[in-house]
Amino acid sequence: VMSEFGRVKNLRLVRDIVTGASRGYAFVEFEAEREMRRAYMVLQSVYNFV
Repeated sequence: VMSEFGRVKNLRLVRDIVTGASRGYAFVEFEAEREMRRAYMVLQSVYNFV
C-alpha cells in the first residue's frame, strides 16, 4: 500500500510481544518528505486517520 506513494526507506510493523500477531499499525519512513506528505493526505481522507 505505501509503495504507491514513493520509495519506502523503512517499515516497522508493530506486533504483539506474546502472540506475534499484528497490533494493527506500523511506522513507515519514506525516502522523501513529499512522498510522506502525499501518503498522509491521501490516507487521512480515505481511512480518516488523524
